Amino acid sequence: MQVLEAFTAIGAIIIFGFLSSLLFKKTKVPDIILLILLGVLVGPHVLGIVTPDVMHAIEIFSPLFMAVALVIILFDGGLNLNYQNVMDNLGKAILFTTLNFVSFVSLAAVVAYYFLSIGDWGISILLGVIIGGTSGAVVLPIVSKMSIGDEAKNLLILESVITDVLVIVTAVSLVHIMLTSTADITLATSSLASNFLVAMVIGFLFGIFWLKSLKLLKGKPFSFMITLATLFILYALVEGAMHSSGAIAALIFGLVLGNKDEFARIFKKSPDDFVFDEHIKQFHSELSFLIKTFFFVYLGVIFDLTALFSLPIMIVSLTLFAVIVLARFPIAKAVGHFSHMNSQDTEAIFVMFPRGLSAAVLATYPYLMLRNTEVWNRLTPHTQNFLQNDIVNVVFVVIILTALAASIGTIIIERSLPSERKEEKDRKSGSAGMPR
Repeated sequence: MQVLEAFTAIGAIIIFGFLSSLLFKKTKVPDIILLILLGVLVGPHVLGIVTPDVMHAIEIFSPLFMAVALVIILFDGGLNLNYQNVMDNLGKAILFTTLNFVSFVSLAAVVAYYFLSIGDWGISILLGVIIGGTSGAVVLPIVSKMSIGDEAKNLLILESVITDVLVIVTAVSLVHIMLTSTADITLATSSLASNFLVAMVIGFLFGIFWLKSLKLLKGKPFSFMITLATLFILYALVEGAMHSSGAIAALIFGLVLGNKDEFARIFKKSPDDFVFDEHIKQFHSELSFLIKTFFFVYLGVIFDLTALFSLPIMIVSLTLFAVIVLARFPIAKAVGHFSHMNSQDTEAIFVMFPRGLSAAVLATYPYLMLRNTEVWNRLTPHTQNFLQNDIVNVVFVVIILTALAASIGTIIIERSLPSERKEEKDRKSGSAGMPR
């Protein structure tokens, strides 16, 4: 791709992302699905605008780009969270996330072992773990634009962030157990707990420190760029030096900055002691839009469209998609019932199950870690072939299917909200049928 062509493509994608965002406001059709479809269209399997040379470059830089996308999107999500709402919903979110994750992984493992003929319980469970969590990079952009209640929004955002970490830590721990033949559940649990705790503490301390630092930078240029640099350093420190979750740290960092007045009250400080310029929030919102646009186009580009024409892959993918739906439905209904949510909020909790970043990152992990080991030699040829050749396509088909389902569900929910809100308001005021 020549320089001028690249500039044209970049500009066209940004404009398309902007128009898709406007379309969401008008029609409630989520922009992410349009962006993914654009990526598929320009990818090597349709129009071929993205050439093999460009695909090679994408493969080289994809880990960096995916990490940047995750950090930017989660930081933006943290900026727009309300601290008190998060604290009110944290316990419920942990319980909801754990129930969803455990029920899906258990059911998926049984289906994989018997129906998909994986024939190994470790691999069957690992497959369930890899696609066992929702993706913050997908959930946050959709949920932030939905007209549902704050409780449902916070629950879905927290679930997506928690499972991004839960999936990765559990998958790594499970592979370690398989390779060492030591099922130390206590060690795995304590590792997961420390992963969350360390990330939250470091993100919180960075946030408080940066609120104080921004007071010194008040009135000076480039405060947003310095904040962005601090965010990247925070992620690198937590991921590299602390071996914890940079995603969680980025979210907490954004949460602290976005709730400066609340933390000033908690620490009994004057509101002037903690400074966060709203222009920084605006600038980051623009950057988040840019990153999000290219991230979802990127997902479409790297998706192997030929997988849709492979009957075995589609059968496996559709089966796992059905398991996701079956496992989530009763738990979402129970949460909505016990939390006294309206029908739209309950439906939003049910349909918001898109898989994404963590699943994509882990798709090749089992093969890379288990090949040339005793574990690999014990697997059947069918299972070896699945891990080496098919699992990546299955994971990406599931990502596309769940994103489509979340998008269609969003359209249905958003278009039904006005009448439901009217009825709910009438019931609360005791004046049903009165004109407004």
